[in-house]
Amino acid sequence: KPEIARRLAGDEGVVWHGAVERNHLLGELPGMDVGWAWRHDALESTTHELSTKLLEYASARVPPIMARNAVNLSVFGEAYPLYADTPDEALVLLAKLAGDVALRAAAVEAAFAASKRFDFASVRDFLRSQGLLPTDGSGDAFQPHDSRVST
Repeated sequence: KPEIARRLAGDEGVVWHGAVERNHLLGELPGMDVGWAWRHDALESTTHELSTKLLEYASARVPPIMARNAVNLSVFGEAYPLYADTPDEALVLLAKLAGDVALRAAAVEAAFAASKRFDFASVRDFLRSQGLLPTDGSGDAFQPHDSRVST
């Protein structure tokens, strides 16, 4: 972690924001080029949970660099271009993103598409398809409190 922090803090063109409040982060995301969501294999290899950080980045069209694990692969797919198995691979991806507009564009579209199945409308439609919400539209009254979240 100290090596990664040193590299992130010392490279030209990189702004490492560190820990920030969630609402502040959500407001800043649209101005970011890439999200750092990579964690060491010791934390990722046995997880059965999807990080909400990945979905927040992806839904804001900020492609995340992430570890390759079963959960991430099941959501983002094998072809997602920003998987890294080591810290060095993650840093190589950062460097590639800085010079390859097409790579970033492909990652943005892939990440955003993956996030869509977790937005309110998609989840509502899924729950309806499973018989867990009424199909007469009465479940449509729910709206998220945050205007930045699309339905």
